[in-house]
Amino acid sequence: MLYISGKPYHYLLLILFLIVFRNGGIGQIQSHPTGGNWSDPSTWVGGIVPTPDTGVIIGGPVFLDVNTECSSLYIWYNGLLRNHPGDSHSLTVFGSVTNDGYIGNNIFNLLLYIHGNIHQYGVWENFYTAMVSPFDQTLVFYAPFAGQYLVNSNTSGKIIASDVLDFQGTYIDMNNDTLYFLNEGGISMNGGFFEQIKVIFNPLAPNNSFVLNMVNGAVFQKSSFTSDNIWLQGTVQFQSAPITFNGMVINQGILQNFNNNNYTATINGSFINEGTIKNNIHKLS
Repeated sequence: MLYISGKPYHYLLLILFLIVFRNGGIGQIQSHPTGGNWSDPSTWVGGIVPTPDTGVIIGGPVFLDVNTECSSLYIWYNGLLRNHPGDSHSLTVFGSVTNDGYIGNNIFNLLLYIHGNIHQYGVWENFYTAMVSPFDQTLVFYAPFAGQYLVNSNTSGKIIASDVLDFQGTYIDMNNDTLYFLNEGGISMNGGFFEQIKVIFNPLAPNNSFVLNMVNGAVFQKSSFTSDNIWLQGTVQFQSAPITFNGMVINQGILQNFNNNNYTATINGSFINEGTIKNNIHKLS
């Protein structure tokens, strides 16, 4: 698998999309800067509504007013994708999604079903995003992901990440799939909840360290973390078992159970406490 991350790569993607579009290549369709409803031909350059085998470039405000599909999606810095305010609608993307602009709800909900990689550089705060490919999918976040739900609904492949995945208020369910970090990185949770994640850090990475940072009431359950070094920061609180840490754990924040019951975590490795370990109404063990 070829993996490249960083802003130079997503700018290169945009240039390639535009070249293909101008040359009438494999079927890229671009919105007018004025935007409009997805199903309206006047929204799109050339007057052609995207089909499942066309890539889409959004460079204005586009409102999804139908349940539809496309082969790839690129939202430019001045682009906006929302559902039409009259109802909830879904978009299935058979390739990758790159967001430099805005993805969000509009009174009702915008639902995304993505078969390719996710490159997040803008504002992403829609209701529901699902990773649905049977193959590996990559997450690259250079800006926080603030969608309400992020769900992995096909566990045949794995989720690949590099650097920190920053979530704001998101409910995340990986359905016991592997979240594989290629190099130094971690998960940052500002509120929200995650469950059923098997974090594995690349054992060949020069700095085999995973950071779990949780603030503003974030909680997790039924997850495992495997890395040479696992750093806990903020207020790391968990509930339903199993909770397993495989590697040396360094607690620099507050480690506690969630406040609705007694909960247990297992550490297969050394433990260094530089912060606080405490019960939260009920007992931590």
